[in-house]
Amino acid sequence: MHRSRGHAAGGPTCLLDLRLMRSRAAEYAAWQWQQWHATVSGTRDAQPWWVFLDRHRADPTAWPVSRAQQVDLA
Repeated sequence: MHRSRGHAAGGPTCLLDLRLMRSRAAEYAAWQWQQWHATVSGTRDAQPWWVFLDRHRADPTAWPVSRAQQVDLA
């Protein structure tokens, strides 16, 4: 008989409550999503860097690199 049979992480497997663990994990995931959603709600979608690069290349005088680095599109 294998030494770890009937045990997991040093404790008896009969004490594992997988249903409760799954339920708590789902509750925590829902809470995390709510926190994330409250944080990003109302913010604009991220712009990939090439949007600013394209603007700079189209008109380097109007869109110098320094402006592209500091732009606030909110």
